[in-house]
Amino acid sequence: MSIIFRHTDNLHYIRSSFENKMGLLHRQFSEFNLEERLKRNQNYKIESRKVAIGFVSVRFEKRFLFLDLFVLDNKRQESQDFEKKVMQRLEREALKRNKHSIVTYAARHDQQMIAQYANYGFSITEQGRSYSVLEKSLQRQTQQSAQGRNKYLLIHFPL
Repeated sequence: MSIIFRHTDNLHYIRSSFENKMGLLHRQFSEFNLEERLKRNQNYKIESRKVAIGFVSVRFEKRFLFLDLFVLDNKRQESQDFEKKVMQRLEREALKRNKHSIVTYAARHDQQMIAQYANYGFSITEQGRSYSVLEKSLQRQTQQSAQGRNKYLLIHFPL
């Protein structure tokens, strides 16, 4: 079983996909309790101009488990907490399955966010090349990738 995790901040995709994914989110990741947040706080209503800080969807395709994480503003502490909870959940799932798991993470985050993920115990690779977060090459590569929408960092769980 491979876990594929994709990050996006595409507002249109979030709005068009949100309602369809909420049911799946509720079943698979009920600990995040986002459904209740949506009911209580107008900031999380999909009809408003403000959209939820993030949510996770899950789908199976052949041998792969696809997880989509949507976070609008990674500078907000609440968003960062949400991302951290997601990553911790994914790590637990990966360890439980005891299989090799891959996380793909869009390279549009700044170096500080990349370093945070490395602190969670992930090794970061891109296009088959491995980097240490201490290497300046990672920062350069990340900046270059941020210019292209379709480039991703691969973050591998240490199993």
